Amino acid sequence: MKKEEALIIMCSEYKTTTDECSFILKPSRFNGCGVGVFTTHKIAKGTYLRLFGDRETWLDNIVLRQISAVPHIFQDYCVKMGDDIFAPKDFGCMPVGWYMNHDASNPTAKHKDFEYFAMRDLAENEEITTDYNSLEEDKSAIAPYYKQ
Repeated sequence: MKKEEALIIMCSEYKTTTDECSFILKPSRFNGCGVGVFTTHKIAKGTYLRLFGDRETWLDNIVLRQISAVPHIFQDYCVKMGDDIFAPKDFGCMPVGWYMNHDASNPTAKHKDFEYFAMRDLAENEEITTDYNSLEEDKSAIAPYYKQ
């Protein structure tokens, strides 16, 4: 096999791991959502999505705070649970996962115990979305656009 053929095969394969270079923030395909998280390479169905850090350390990037301690402008990036809120440890240095947008009809990622996995094979430059309804937020915290 020629080098060029091997390179084409490698580039066309779906990867089964993700790392710090697997995702990038770009303008979202959803109107009014600002930025979204996009893949930088093909990712195989079922692959762990390193959106909040390594599997062993992702919880280090999340803190539980009193909702009253989080400025309102930042609360849309959080998961509300009664009087508490799961939030980034540092709003000035948020992992890309906090920028995932909501898509109830065709999400590309699902979580199990808040570790995210590809729901299907993902193409390069595809937006990573999840169904916010699966976050188990209090009903009073659910925004109208979750119902889409």
